[in-house]
Amino acid sequence: GKSTIAKIITGLVRPTAGELEYNNFSLYNSKKKYQINKSRGQIQMIFQDPFSSLNPRMTVFETLSEPLNSFYPGMNRDSIEKDVRAAIIEVGLGDEFLGRYPHELSGGQCQRVAIARALMPKPQLLICDEAVSALDASIRAEIIELLLGIKQKRNLTMIFIAHDLAVVKKICDRVIVMKKGK
Repeated sequence: GKSTIAKIITGLVRPTAGELEYNNFSLYNSKKKYQINKSRGQIQMIFQDPFSSLNPRMTVFETLSEPLNSFYPGMNRDSIEKDVRAAIIEVGLGDEFLGRYPHELSGGQCQRVAIARALMPKPQLLICDEAVSALDASIRAEIIELLLGIKQKRNLTMIFIAHDLAVVKKICDRVIVMKKGK
């Protein structure tokens, strides 16, 4: 149920009943059509598997510039390049990663790229769906610290989905436990 809720919030899955509001705006309204497109960009998601969340045919630069082209279609090439370079540095990687493909990166590096990609449209809500569970312990700790820093620096609201309550308690201000879908 946890991942399903995340997918409903981001618009990847349509709810079968009920309504969902975000910033006093109904994302799903039984009387109106699907409305989540109006909030796209404000809500972004980081997935569990860093390798499968990135397009293997795109370089890191292409991966990071794609959201800018989608959400800010009038943005010029210099601005895109500046934002992409700032994002890759923000997640702890250097310019030398921009020409690489996902298969040339470690799991932790891929997850950093996925985080940078999610941050490109400047979201207000970041959903992390088991974002550190596929990583080994030392890298997991680094990514948790990175997410905490980004959350504070950007003043983001973050929904952090995990089975590890110790990690949840470190990251979250409030904890909700789901049992049998409730």
